[in-house]
Amino acid sequence: MIRHVTQTILVAVILCAMFQSLVQAVMNIPPNHVSVCPGGYLFEFRSPPGGIEAANDRARFETAIRRMSSVHVRHSFSLLLNGISVQVSDEHELDQLKGMDFVKLVTPLTIVPASEQLASTVNALVSSAQNMTGVTRVKEELGLTGKGVRVGIIDTGIDYTHPALGGCFGPGCKVEVGWDFVGDAYNGQNAPVPSSNPMDCAGHGTHVAGIIAADDSVVQGAAPQVILGAYRVLGCSGSSNDDVILAALERAVQDKMDVINLSIGEPNGWPTNPVARAISALRNYGVMVAVSQGNENTQGLFSVNYIADSNSVLSVASFINTKVLLSFFTTPLEPDRRILYSTPSIPGIRLNKPLVAPINGTELGSGCVPFTFDIKGKVVVVLRGGCLFAAKAQNAVNGGAAGIIFVNNEPGSLSATIDPVKIDFGILSQTEGLAFFEKLKAQEPGSTTVTKELVATFSDGPAPFLNPAGGSSSLFSSYGLDNELHIKPDLGAPGENIYSTWPVRNGSYTTLSGTSMASPHVAGALALAVQHWKAITGSAAPLTWLQIQKIYNTIKITSAPTYVYESHEQFDVLKEATKLSPGNETVSWPSVNTGGDGEVASIAKQGAGLIDIYRGILTMESLVKTSSVSSPSTQTVVLPSSIELNDTQFATQDPYSLTIYNNGPEAVMYQLVHIPAEALHEPSIEPKEIRLQELADGTYNVSKSGKDKDDVIFRAARAEVEITPRIMVPAKGKRRVNVKITEPAVLPRGQHWIYSGYISITPVSRGATKQQAIYVSYAGVKGQMRDLSIFLRPTEPEIAVAKEKSVCQVLGTGVANKTDYVYSLVGLDMPMVSFCIQNPTRFLLMDIISPGTDETNYEVVGRVGSNEFVGRAVADAIVTTVQWNGTIESYSDTSAPRGTPTGGRPPPEVIRRQPGMDLINGMRAVPDGHHVPYEGGQSRTTILTERDVEAPPTSKPSKGPKPPTVGFAGSNDVTDVTHVPVPDGDYRFRLMALRYMGDYEKKEDYDTWISPTFTIARKG
Repeated sequence: MIRHVTQTILVAVILCAMFQSLVQAVMNIPPNHVSVCPGGYLFEFRSPPGGIEAANDRARFETAIRRMSSVHVRHSFSLLLNGISVQVSDEHELDQLKGMDFVKLVTPLTIVPASEQLASTVNALVSSAQNMTGVTRVKEELGLTGKGVRVGIIDTGIDYTHPALGGCFGPGCKVEVGWDFVGDAYNGQNAPVPSSNPMDCAGHGTHVAGIIAADDSVVQGAAPQVILGAYRVLGCSGSSNDDVILAALERAVQDKMDVINLSIGEPNGWPTNPVARAISALRNYGVMVAVSQGNENTQGLFSVNYIADSNSVLSVASFINTKVLLSFFTTPLEPDRRILYSTPSIPGIRLNKPLVAPINGTELGSGCVPFTFDIKGKVVVVLRGGCLFAAKAQNAVNGGAAGIIFVNNEPGSLSATIDPVKIDFGILSQTEGLAFFEKLKAQEPGSTTVTKELVATFSDGPAPFLNPAGGSSSLFSSYGLDNELHIKPDLGAPGENIYSTWPVRNGSYTTLSGTSMASPHVAGALALAVQHWKAITGSAAPLTWLQIQKIYNTIKITSAPTYVYESHEQFDVLKEATKLSPGNETVSWPSVNTGGDGEVASIAKQGAGLIDIYRGILTMESLVKTSSVSSPSTQTVVLPSSIELNDTQFATQDPYSLTIYNNGPEAVMYQLVHIPAEALHEPSIEPKEIRLQELADGTYNVSKSGKDKDDVIFRAARAEVEITPRIMVPAKGKRRVNVKITEPAVLPRGQHWIYSGYISITPVSRGATKQQAIYVSYAGVKGQMRDLSIFLRPTEPEIAVAKEKSVCQVLGTGVANKTDYVYSLVGLDMPMVSFCIQNPTRFLLMDIISPGTDETNYEVVGRVGSNEFVGRAVADAIVTTVQWNGTIESYSDTSAPRGTPTGGRPPPEVIRRQPGMDLINGMRAVPDGHHVPYEGGQSRTTILTERDVEAPPTSKPSKGPKPPTVGFAGSNDVTDVTHVPVPDGDYRFRLMALRYMGDYEKKEDYDTWISPTFTIARKG
């Protein structure tokens, strides 16, 4: 079976700092995907954080700044990295700072967008989500509440006046510590106004805090007795900056947080941003981290939140709640039938009032014009469409209506807002609403004005209904894997339709959806785990990295992978949720180990599956002692928790080794079963042609050619897995078992498919007692990722005149009616290179080369700019444009790359990287070697293995292509670079991007484009 999920096509360009040698030209910039921090830079120093040398580095740097007129310090960092962020307006002074001998890396600061919060008119209590994940059992059976554990929330702040969140701020309060780094008016591009008051004016952070720690009769969080730290990095609206989040992270370390939640970030898939590297360093302080995976499913595969892309954190996907709170009404037409409607508020419409509906001919009216009949004191039913919801609601208010119900005009769920209008409202599904309207209309045949009134009996508040899609992955949740095929997300938690706290002045409670709501659920679960770990070990000391790994591992292997619900299309909960739940019972769904109807969701969507913190904590306890409530399944640990297979080229043909630990008092027989998951394919990563169609208003539409659609395709595909079906493990012992995994033969060659699955390991030797399985996940790609183009093809970047409008080519200049390739470099008359990053690259560079038509025999004149770890564009129609001003890099005698003549240009075929210096169109430089390609799933350095458990962890070398050892200025080095003009004459551009898993020093591993010849002819 093959299914499709259509993707949204965006046109955008990502910008950052502007350098002298590069001038950016942009088209159609949506603000949510722009990273612009003009004049903001993070300087990192050679000495590691902590110690006298690091302090001396910062002191020397600050001394230099005091002598400069255009530079001021934004933030200083000493715990997670050694560096200082600055704001600078003079490029000469910027170059002076770069040239300081202890400066290691210079990174332009970028905007970090707030996570998208998805409004919902379908409510579901946090309690039902906690039933799904074992949190309720942990609190009720183990007595854990998070007491004494400190949880930091880096977000929009917290409304600490909310009674459920303690009602106060400071010592002795639930929100004990915190800081406002930005102020209300901050939007990521203006000056922050910090203060000591982390009050939330946006709401997101308060909602997150409630999921973790609320405690009142309406909402109880996962860990209601934790101590909260509120670190405000976002204003009332807008985004944040790298260094602001870094400052919040360091403050959280100073405040001794045990767990940190970040529901913030954007898709990139390289864990090389300074924030991501700082988060990885949190493990040195015993801090566990939960990060939202992201809500960008429309951006296709490999859309991991860069902040979440590390094994030092748990990246959290969203799952659908098993119960929804729906209001309903009955009418005399069908007194025994509940007609369900959703509402953004609880309790919803609580009136026994007449229902009335306008008729437009024979159709339900829209309510977009003032009502001409009596609706005073009545609930009016109208069809969606024709105008804003708020306009319909205002017409209802003007007519004196008691409420308004919107009928959806298409299948699927619907969220609506009527702000600033105040009136009770609800939403009916298309099926239910139109069927009800036909019954109303039948009461007065032939009427074209208004139906006969019916007095409806509305429920006294909502009631819990079983959600048939509950327990499956949310449609909006972003897909993995990351750019180097590591498994992300790690696991999931309920994040869809979560009713939690909201700022008091805005109503105190509301329902939101998103991985932003799933991540704090896991953060609360981690707080419960920390409380129990410290209790059973008798140690109040911060966790070690090895202990954090053990906890992460047990939580992942005890998570429950689930099925896809029917299809990957949006379903209509009002149509499907028809069974009234009798109480607050735990709802279960078919385990993938016991069989069920449908396909298991891909690991790229759900990771290890839905968290079960009850089983995770009991399994974690077995590492320390035997519990009286444990069972063989919770006394079993398997290492590693996942197998990362890489792609066809780099996958090993050797078996993988799993180690099963039986921590119980008796020998146990285990049954091992392979459970395949569905395979995923995204045609948009394959070659295709995209062009722009110019419209009359000067904007562009995107048109595509080729037979592939921009969809994610899902297909059943079973890898061949060879594994011993049964194995006996002695009491307090261990056994190794080999697993050989071969990519699915059914998947077509010449494409790139993510395939995945699980190895379930179930104790079966204790009579008829049924035990739960634990799971080891695996994922890989069939196809060679190195075959994929980095630049969008076959429409390649090429030089063109201004009138030509292909998406991915040089567009000429901003000069109107230009018809040649001769450039004066005056004003806008400069050559512009435009290109599309279809797939991510570890290294992107642009050179100027000698003229001609030969694409293999040329001389390299000089480097325009370079950048490392460039993420995939947010959609395959994004254009990056660079306008060249006629200068190239020049290097001093002391900073020349190895093998480069002193003071001169690089030799023609030296592919020289220059991290931290000139950036192509604002795409940032980052240190290399942080996350390198590898060969075989167990070589990732942060996957816990048997060796880690039985000996202190050591640094393990990664396999696969390595960063170069010759022909470079030196990894992470910032060298003294200036820019010199080229003489007038004929030139070409050479644009190069390293392919997946490519070798930096092999030219054949680069996706390369060479432009036609153009001429520089300065006037005068």
